[in-house]
Amino acid sequence: MIFEYARTAMTFGIRDYMLKPIDNQKLIDNFSEIKLELETKEVVNISNYIQMHLGLFHNEITKEPDLSCRSLFLLFAHAGSLTKRIYGELSPGCQYWSDYDFTRITDCAKEFDAEVLTFPGKYPNERVFAVLFHSPVSNIDPLLVEKIFSNLISDKIFINLTVSQRIEKAEDLHEQSRQLNEIMLTNSVFGSSKILDTSTPLITDITFISEKERNRLELLVFSGFDQLCSDIEKLVKYWQENEYLQIKLLNELDYILVSTCKYLKISNTENIVTAEELLINSVSYNDLFDGLCIEFEKLYNKFHDEHTGAKKLVDTMEQYLIENYNKNLTYETFYNLFGYNQKYITSLFKSAKSISPSKYITRLRMEQAKFLLNKNPETLLKDVAKLVGYDDPLHFSKVFKDYYGQSPSKYIDTH
Repeated sequence: MIFEYARTAMTFGIRDYMLKPIDNQKLIDNFSEIKLELETKEVVNISNYIQMHLGLFHNEITKEPDLSCRSLFLLFAHAGSLTKRIYGELSPGCQYWSDYDFTRITDCAKEFDAEVLTFPGKYPNERVFAVLFHSPVSNIDPLLVEKIFSNLISDKIFINLTVSQRIEKAEDLHEQSRQLNEIMLTNSVFGSSKILDTSTPLITDITFISEKERNRLELLVFSGFDQLCSDIEKLVKYWQENEYLQIKLLNELDYILVSTCKYLKISNTENIVTAEELLINSVSYNDLFDGLCIEFEKLYNKFHDEHTGAKKLVDTMEQYLIENYNKNLTYETFYNLFGYNQKYITSLFKSAKSISPSKYITRLRMEQAKFLLNKNPETLLKDVAKLVGYDDPLHFSKVFKDYYGQSPSKYIDTH
């Protein structure tokens, strides 16, 4: 009988029993334990559901958590500038989170009878705090938000905290997350810590660079190395005084770097720092100023190295063509001699001489052919063609006519 009773109890998930007479305090304690266990299970379910929407939990959750008797709020916290994962692993923002003691946040929440779940965010320097109350509240207490924010603030980096409205249904998680990311992206001021929420209006046209702004940026691009740091200082001061949004600052930095590379005719930009790399490694305008000065110095050094080496290569190529124009020359010849492909050789030579190598060879051959015809008009055309590098006299005649506007024989007759 006892075993049958125990077996039946186990089928209902019963783990304990009380003997009569019932002790009231033990009954209360048991109900408290059951309540805690159910809440813990539901918190785990909510946690998994949030992680699924953040792309952290890859198993599909079919049962949505019930939020009707609870209150859930999301807080998105960014340390430093927004950054892509490929750039951010060693950034100051990521370092901040790796050193941060998250019990400071959970302790804050306990004072308000709330529980906090912490997750990695979409960005490597982002953390998502899910603040959960086990009873319905319409709004998160501003004092709790302020306490969390004050516990995040650091003198080493700027922090932006974006707060959601109450998430009443699990299906609203995705939309609230999207909205918070959009607010953060369009309203975060570089170097400034602040709290944002869903009432914050979205700022539009933030990536557009006006003609006036473009002219101001180009003053830096074309300023030259001697006054470069002075001009960078003025520009950085302008950004700071106008409280530039991160996304707008990123756009202008990108414009400056790309324009400078074009202006200096730097062909290989593979190892040049990007605007995003520059921004994520700066936690203040002083850092940004130092970073820009260093990167511009690198660009000018790269320009000097490229063009000093390039000039030497072009001069060597030109001398070789002058001495060997009458031979059978191909781009394979150049590759074997100089180690560069056709595209690079053509671009380099044309940039320096305003003429491609093939046209330069044609010019040398035509000038020499004209010299030979003037010197000795009796020379057979096939011999002239051979002397200047053409095995086919008909092809030579065609090229000569295209170049001078008349055939070799016509030229002889008129000269």
